Amino acid sequence: ALFAPPTAGQLASDAREPTTVLAIGGSDGERPLRSAEAFDFASGAWRALAPMSAPRIWLGAATVGSRTFAVGGYDGSKYLDLVEAFVPGPEDAPVGSTAAQGRWERCASLLQGRSTAGVASCGGVLYCAGGFSAPHYLSLSEAYDPAADRWWGVAPLPSARRDLGLCALESRQTLVAAGGYDGNAYLGAVDALDPRTNAWRRLAPLRTPRQLIGLASEGDVIFAVGGFDGRETSRAVEVYDARADRWMDAAPMSQPRLGLGVCCV
Repeated sequence: ALFAPPTAGQLASDAREPTTVLAIGGSDGERPLRSAEAFDFASGAWRALAPMSAPRIWLGAATVGSRTFAVGGYDGSKYLDLVEAFVPGPEDAPVGSTAAQGRWERCASLLQGRSTAGVASCGGVLYCAGGFSAPHYLSLSEAYDPAADRWWGVAPLPSARRDLGLCALESRQTLVAAGGYDGNAYLGAVDALDPRTNAWRRLAPLRTPRQLIGLASEGDVIFAVGGFDGRETSRAVEVYDARADRWMDAAPMSQPRLGLGVCCV
């Protein structure tokens, strides 16, 4: 039987409607971009934000509090240790003004430059795990305290990989890494980091190994969506039940996707 996802009424009681989605950097198909824009759910429109200090593709992004962090990436010639935080403009700033576009603040750099890493926040801390810095596939994992503007090393992933998914099970104070590619194989490995013990433990593997998946969580449930399994772009959707340590198939997407973004709203 396919997994039946929770209804809106079954989701966490503190869940709230999103107000803004940020699109940061990437590529237009010809060159890396430093531009950013925001979609406002109230107005139903996109608006330009202040650009980052440097163009980059294959970066990671996550939000801690009111700030969104752009982490690492590739600028076309080098793998970046660059980390910047987007600070929104004042709520009363006139529409279209420079102030309304917010600003980017330079943060402490990653311990190692990289692209295609997993980036997520858990318990008010930002994490960056795995990734690629040619010719190396990385297991290096780092944590960042926004208040102290400091990165430090945490336990490395059990195996090096790029193009992995990373998300937090906030209710369990746990970070989860899933899938990826190690240069030889498409991975189904799923590992969980407990920041309190600084140790990874192996969870049930994905039913279909793949890279470039989208990973998102809600309560005790994780959604692994799309990706590439070494043969084709995938429509597959798997759902992980943390209480049972079990992945189940859910209804597939209407079309294949890889390198997608996924969130629970």
